[in-house]
Amino acid sequence: MDVNSLELTRPRSVAVEQVGLWSMQQLGFMALLSVLGINATQITAIVGSIIARMAAPELAAYGWLGTKSGLGELPDVDYETMPLMSLYRASDVLWKHHTVIEQRLFERVSDLFGFSTTVTLYDLTNTYFEGEATTNGKAKRGRSKEKHKDCPLVTLGLVLDGSGFVRSSQTFVGNVAEAGTLEVMLKGLNAPKGALVVMDAGIAT
Repeated sequence: MDVNSLELTRPRSVAVEQVGLWSMQQLGFMALLSVLGINATQITAIVGSIIARMAAPELAAYGWLGTKSGLGELPDVDYETMPLMSLYRASDVLWKHHTVIEQRLFERVSDLFGFSTTVTLYDLTNTYFEGEATTNGKAKRGRSKEKHKDCPLVTLGLVLDGSGFVRSSQTFVGNVAEAGTLEVMLKGLNAPKGALVVMDAGIAT
């Protein structure tokens, strides 16, 4: 066979897709979404959105999902015709249930790998809005880490365990004082007494 004579028609990748789906199955992720009352169409969009972001950043994830990925061939879903808005709505649905999802997934990961929860890493970042974001009560002007002082911001807080797995996340107003967020984020983590918390100089006042 002359390999130079071969022509590719609609080539698709299936590597990261298969790993992503397998990982979700091991964590019982889709079953959890169903228990939370999320319908099958939304679950399909959520799975596509998450795996697409594993392979491509931001808006490029949508193009990758529809033109380069073979993800739809695995669960037999047509991602090529899925509107971009469906992926945005999927993010809204995930955020609505994010507290329960984070808790259940961390419990499952800890059970699978036997992780210790005595070390907690806490950090903050912020992101900006291109418009005025007048309907978002948390959008405030503050110190932008991306040097966008003219744009309203929202602050993102993330707590990781000692192995780098997410324990909790939260959004704060864009002009929040970093040190003032620590107590809010650590509440409800059920960390043992005397747990070690690692943070950067911006928070450790």
